[in-house]
Amino acid sequence: RFLIYKNVLVNSAVASFQGLMVRPYDAGSSVSARIFNNTFINGKSTSVPIDIGAIDTIIFKNNIVVNDNGAQDYASFSGMSTYSYKDIDYNHYWSHNPVGVTYVTDSHNHGVSWGDWKALGYDTHSDTGIVHFANIWGTNVTDYEPTAGSNCIDTGTPISIFDTDIEGTLRPQGATWDRGAFER
Repeated sequence: RFLIYKNVLVNSAVASFQGLMVRPYDAGSSVSARIFNNTFINGKSTSVPIDIGAIDTIIFKNNIVVNDNGAQDYASFSGMSTYSYKDIDYNHYWSHNPVGVTYVTDSHNHGVSWGDWKALGYDTHSDTGIVHFANIWGTNVTDYEPTAGSNCIDTGTPISIFDTDIEGTLRPQGATWDRGAFER
């Protein structure tokens, strides 16, 4: 079991590597991943910020996923056909692609448009659009806190296993939880 929460993962320079990749150790392994309130930023890589492979269970909520390399993909759920349980919602995605339609990649439908992805029942409460950080390519963890007025503030959902952000700030500070690793 993977429980991944309250992290800032930044890949600014390494080509062909995701910020997070979850895969089973071997074909016979049973793997589940619960991924909450993280901030994933991918910059110069040719890959997507996250790739969740062939696992049993995926719960992916309250995350910020930024692909700032010009690629169209928001994220890759490459093991979609193997998930026995999936709950993917309340996330925020942004892909810096000036041309073309951005999409989610899954093992059923490579390159699913955002509208079609939501129509399949995923990310029904999620959003897309640019996220403004204090300093997107900074070297301190606090550089990745969304700025005031960000559409990631007060748009998440409560998670029962923790009640603070990456710095220990109690959640929520506003009407409801913020998306990403920080609570404003």
